[in-house]
Amino acid sequence: MVAAMAREFDGLRPHCASWESLAWPIDFAVRATVSNQPWILAANGPGPRLALEALAVASNNVRVRAAVSTGYAGALDPTLRAASVFTPSEVVDSASGERFRVTNPGSGILVSQDAIASSASDKAALRDRFQAAAVEMESAAVARWAASKRVPFYCIRAISDTASESFTIDFNRVRDRNGRIPSSRVLWQALARPWARFPDLFRLQRRGREASRALGDYLRECRF
Repeated sequence: MVAAMAREFDGLRPHCASWESLAWPIDFAVRATVSNQPWILAANGPGPRLALEALAVASNNVRVRAAVSTGYAGALDPTLRAASVFTPSEVVDSASGERFRVTNPGSGILVSQDAIASSASDKAALRDRFQAAAVEMESAAVARWAASKRVPFYCIRAISDTASESFTIDFNRVRDRNGRIPSSRVLWQALARPWARFPDLFRLQRRGREASRALGDYLRECRF
């Protein structure tokens, strides 16, 4: 199960019968037991490159029976509410145009790109281009990897920001050369316009907590 950030798994932890940290060379790796199922939870930063690194490390250490892309997503469909869970029927790679079907799909299209959709106009453009309902950064890479290994691919996302919302911080600008988002760079941007950007950060933190709880409650009922 691959996410971008460890905190995306915060809502799942209360539902785990066991939680064992793993000394793997990625940002976060845990072996957890959920409803008597063994899961590997991995997070290594945003974007396809870092997701693939997490998958490579996991597959070198355990037998992967299914690959699940999870975590937050931004809404493109105005009817999707914050902290709602979105399970797409299809994932489309914005760069290549490749499309991947999801095992046991829900409904709607998820567009996956190596950039943060940071404004309402960006989100509207993606919706018009791909007829997609939500956007995130790792799922196409996870889907392509799962197809290459011939294992089932699942995608379960929680909405962290709505289609009408824009960020006051340029998260794409603060990403480092590996694609990660150092908190120090975010802080420096926030300090440039603290009256506008700190409230935005507090809102994002609150939304993240709500999305993590919703995601954890949903995942505990899942079987892969």
